[in-house]
Amino acid sequence: MAPTPNPAPSHLPRSIWILGFVSLLMDVSSEIIHSLLPIYLVTVLGASALAVGLIESAANATAPIVKVFSGALIIADVILATANHWAWTLAGAAAWGLHLGITQGLFAKMVADTAPDNLRGTAFGFFNLVTGAALFLANGLAGLLWAWGGSALTFLAGAGIGLAVIGLLWSRRAHSHQEP
Repeated sequence: MAPTPNPAPSHLPRSIWILGFVSLLMDVSSEIIHSLLPIYLVTVLGASALAVGLIESAANATAPIVKVFSGALIIADVILATANHWAWTLAGAAAWGLHLGITQGLFAKMVADTAPDNLRGTAFGFFNLVTGAALFLANGLAGLLWAWGGSALTFLAGAGIGLAVIGLLWSRRAHSHQEP
């Protein structure tokens, strides 16, 4: 039996493309925090290496524990934008970790549930490609925003992107309920 050629990404269901776009925006919103958090802690708040380690540990530890919170990313961005002490940054990093714990598992489940069996590998490959692109975009955007307007602008931009995604999803949801 001849091997079946792999289907082109254009054959992925529309829902996978939408999920990829939403994931891209949410990852950009999230990674704006991650890429500059250690610099923010040390240069703006004067945190020690121990404090940076504790905060990064809190973000990493909370990600796999909590899977049922929503809005954690926006809360994290606002806390980080207004933080004036490393302890507040710890709270923001923990909220950011909550966001990761919530979204990563949900996105993977949505990809698995939406993709046809014969395209599941392609769908996950596409999803991972989008995640990589988001990391690239987020780091560049974070650097530009920080250079142009400082840390608060960078973190507030992350919150703004997160709010925009929520608005798009609610708009799409309302539109889909109106269709016959």
